[in-house]
Amino acid sequence: MCTQFSSCVFGLLWGFPFLIKGEGLHTATAGVLLTVLVLAGAALAQVFGVVSSRWPTVRHRLALGVVVTTMFSWTIVLLWSPHVPLPVLVVHIIVLSAGGPASMLGFEHAREANPPQRAGTASGLVNIGGFSASVVAMLLIGLALQVFGGLGATAYTIAFALQFLLFAVGLRQMVRYGRLVAAVKGRAPQRTLRAIPVGHRR
Repeated sequence: MCTQFSSCVFGLLWGFPFLIKGEGLHTATAGVLLTVLVLAGAALAQVFGVVSSRWPTVRHRLALGVVVTTMFSWTIVLLWSPHVPLPVLVVHIIVLSAGGPASMLGFEHAREANPPQRAGTASGLVNIGGFSASVVAMLLIGLALQVFGGLGATAYTIAFALQFLLFAVGLRQMVRYGRLVAAVKGRAPQRTLRAIPVGHRR
């Protein structure tokens, strides 16, 4: 949920309007930036794949790092908007592109934290989490743009700031379940981990 939704929302729907109407870029420049989003994501996927396979213990921290970096990047862009320098936007796009590859780490996390007979269910929950959050974020941004559309470029700043609601929920759950999985691993390091009840409270 937390790693994927921002890059998905930006790439699939609201990124192009944000760059054109919010930042005043030409359509060709906006198109190039969205292409950078895809290409950078493909490149980072290779890096994340190598890191995840060679050092599996860093997967959770890597995903957390991507989320925190994405939040920091959005904070800078939204505070600077509507006159964000192009180099800053390029860096922001590259940061966003890490969200897609980082979301794949969730499948490994779910596989390790559940018995084999629940692998399908766990993978399904991981998969639907990111897309569900993306749809919610798209809706929130769209509603905000309708309400604050009269403010011009400022409307995009307000609308995209709503992402932090989802970031807050997702980040809290990432930390919570990350600690829970670590605790279960500590109790049973050599065995297949028992399923973690969804309603578990520490």
